[in-house]
Amino acid sequence: MTGEQLLGDPTPGDLAPGESTPELQRATPITPEEAESGKQIPEAVINVFNRFISEKILDGRAVVDQDDVVRELEAAGLSGQDIFRKGWLNIEGLYQRAGWKVEYNRPGYNESGRSFFTFSTKSKSPRRDPFSDY
Repeated sequence: MTGEQLLGDPTPGDLAPGESTPELQRATPITPEEAESGKQIPEAVINVFNRFISEKILDGRAVVDQDDVVRELEAAGLSGQDIFRKGWLNIEGLYQRAGWKVEYNRPGYNESGRSFFTFSTKSKSPRRDPFSDY
């Protein structure tokens, strides 16, 4: 076997008279953009996040509890196992491309508490303390 020949490729002795070797297609690694664009998040997930953001937004900021999202998705018929195994809650990039700043917060190792997403409008300036001038 030569350095360019791949395992399973026909050798000249394997070919019938007049038959040529097939063109090799070189596999290339997937790019991050291709990986992201191929990921499918169910419409129900986006609808639930949109509803919670709309309900909770105040001064350009909405905090959405992950447990609330999962509960709603399970009520809509999605399995909790699929929600996590398929990464359907990994919506940060999707919402960032739509113009949101998104932060995901979860308890640290050996800490208890809830996980939540914070959605902030990128153009919103930080809220000023009205008493800071006094």
